[in-house]
Amino acid sequence: MASALCKYEEESTLSYQVINKELGIASCHVADLTAKQSAHILTQWGDGCPLGELTLFYDSGSQSVVLNQDHPEYSRMKRLSERYLTATDGVRERVRSRLSSELYMGAAAVLDHAIESRRIARKAYIAERQKWQEEYGCLQELMHIVGGETPGNAANAVRKAFLLGVAQGKHEERKKRSAPNPK
Repeated sequence: MASALCKYEEESTLSYQVINKELGIASCHVADLTAKQSAHILTQWGDGCPLGELTLFYDSGSQSVVLNQDHPEYSRMKRLSERYLTATDGVRERVRSRLSSELYMGAAAVLDHAIESRRIARKAYIAERQKWQEEYGCLQELMHIVGGETPGNAANAVRKAFLLGVAQGKHEERKKRSAPNPK
């Protein structure tokens, strides 16, 4: 495997070269990775796999897909990342079905993870700013209400919170429509 999914607590110490700001693609050299990043990446791979084989990883702190500039496939990974992240779900499905190399299948898995993580982050951003927040209090309290404190259940909790926000919005719209119009 030559790609990794990463989550770090030390985002402020990371310095990546931004390749495409709109798509959230950056790059770095293997030597730029911190010891914590390197250890995290290596734990995802089998024994004996060198860090130099890393092609790309997703940094959840910065929501960036980070490419390894030192990898021989860097240019191809850059093109794949740009095209894959801008493609529709149907196009990505067709691309995944045509991938035969483990290198590119691993990269596609990381890119899929990045896409899904960004979707969840957008929904969380929307959920945090909904009108029902005034009624129900802060998002953390709402997450407790919908069962979001269960470890490993963050995506489901965000989904429930988002759906609750949609339902609350519909409720507000119905209330407005049923209110008598003063003329």
